[in-house]
Amino acid sequence: MRILAGAVLAVVLAAAGQAAADPVEDALAAIQRGDFPAAFRLIQPEAASGNARAQYIMGLFYANGQGVPQDFAQSLAWERKSANQGFAPARDQMVNHYLNGRAEAQDYGPVAKTCQELAAAAQVKGQECLGFMYLRGDGVPPDAAQAVAWWKKAAEQGSSGAETALGSTYERGHGVQQNYGQAVYWYGKAAERGDAFGMMNLGALVMQGRGAVEDQVEGYKWADLAVSRFPAWATRARDMAIANRGMAAGRLTAQQLAEAQARVSAWRASHASLPPP
Repeated sequence: MRILAGAVLAVVLAAAGQAAADPVEDALAAIQRGDFPAAFRLIQPEAASGNARAQYIMGLFYANGQGVPQDFAQSLAWERKSANQGFAPARDQMVNHYLNGRAEAQDYGPVAKTCQELAAAAQVKGQECLGFMYLRGDGVPPDAAQAVAWWKKAAEQGSSGAETALGSTYERGHGVQQNYGQAVYWYGKAAERGDAFGMMNLGALVMQGRGAVEDQVEGYKWADLAVSRFPAWATRARDMAIANRGMAAGRLTAQQLAEAQARVSAWRASHASLPPP
């Protein structure tokens, strides 16, 4: 609910000065009351008639499952309609869908254009997104070296997603020479920011002694932390982290396991200011 409310408030601010009788404004008031079904009924005809702002909000309804069942395909369809009319928040939402693995091939071109514009303006989301697009060849020619270059720019601005991506490129040797030490370095930076993927991958390398001294206690710590920080949609990754944690636990004595759990608690206490996953 926070995602939708925050995004809608941004739309309200961007559209300040519109007539109070606008049905979209009535829908926004319903959202603020928590009456999503009523808001959806008000927004739907406006979106169908071609109102770009209403189409954007329809996309948010479907993305968050508020007023309607969650449906990312429907969300993307509405965001695409809005973005095609030049509505900037809808373009940003399409970038979010892409970064979360929910975009479709037909969206790659518009997303690539948006990412290039954002990246040229030194915006982190655009830099991170463009890195993935170059790695996969989505909407742009595949170029692993370009992917690494854009991720490094994003990492310089504190993007944990870019740091994890860099860790993966060094671990696998995509666009750079394979270097487990560098992989541990970048995963470590992401992990310290609370990135679950960075945590899981760091723990796996430490457990294997790749790029760092083998340490099952530390491997357990990062796997356990990752389990608790994965977003709801990352079920497969969470399952992998659970498996890694179990593998590490099977190699520990009771005393070592207690030490690992103490490290988990200590990390959480020292990072209490991190936003929730």
